[in-house]
Amino acid sequence: MTENYVRAVGARLAGLPGADRRRALSALSAQLDELADAGLDPETALGDPAEYAAHLQDALAGDSASQEARWRILGLPVETRGPVSAEVRSRTWDPANPRLVVPRLFGLGWTLNLGALAVRLGLIRPDDADEDVLARIPEREIRLAQAVPAAVAGATATALALAWRTLPPTVASGFGFSGRPRGEAPRWTLTAAVALGVVPALWAQRGNAQPEERLVRAASATSLAVISASVVAATVAQARAPRGRWGLLTAAALPAGAAASLAVLVVPLRSGLRRAWRSASASAPAPTQETS
Repeated sequence: MTENYVRAVGARLAGLPGADRRRALSALSAQLDELADAGLDPETALGDPAEYAAHLQDALAGDSASQEARWRILGLPVETRGPVSAEVRSRTWDPANPRLVVPRLFGLGWTLNLGALAVRLGLIRPDDADEDVLARIPEREIRLAQAVPAAVAGATATALALAWRTLPPTVASGFGFSGRPRGEAPRWTLTAAVALGVVPALWAQRGNAQPEERLVRAASATSLAVISASVVAATVAQARAPRGRWGLLTAAALPAGAAASLAVLVVPLRSGLRRAWRSASASAPAPTQETS
């Protein structure tokens, strides 16, 4: 049944670029395996293969204007709307957009599209984050996601407070690719590094928005909180052991922050997906038995 469903959907996606088609079918296969484990019929949970394929194709083809930066300088995207525009912020979580790298929300350059990453990893399908699924995410799980950056930022602030008296008057200011410090600055500048995590974490606690926007805020704040923690940890470690290459901790924070942000988004979403599948299964008509 699973193979037939994938084959039927794949036939309808023949017009898509090969890479997009393979990613979509790979993610679909993973989802169907989960449905099979739960004892759910694919057509009951996802609908007719032709309708599903049409919906998936529309999602893959969608590429809104919010994906484009406001300006470009020497070919590099420049954006200023991210802090005030939920539509622009959504580009960091857009499973329907196959591009892994999108313009940054603020400033010059690019950032990671966590939605595309989740699709490529087979964690979700491009059309999974629809309104019905998002509406089924329990409020408790959204609040837990919002608490993640606050927990990381709080731990960072506590760790710095405990280490404050042992720090010298001046500490490392920035690190190079080798992990060595590039300069020195007064130790109070570490409070700015803590604020990099604390302020977004507080902003992510706001509950007056749709579930997707709340999760996107929490994911963005989580990434910044992890970076903040790495800067503080590297600076404190450098002060205690000057010969170390502690700046490499800040480089390690980039993939760690991306992984944590992805979890903040995907875990609640998959919870909503499971509830949507169960609802579809429960509302499906029971099969009739033929009488001889």
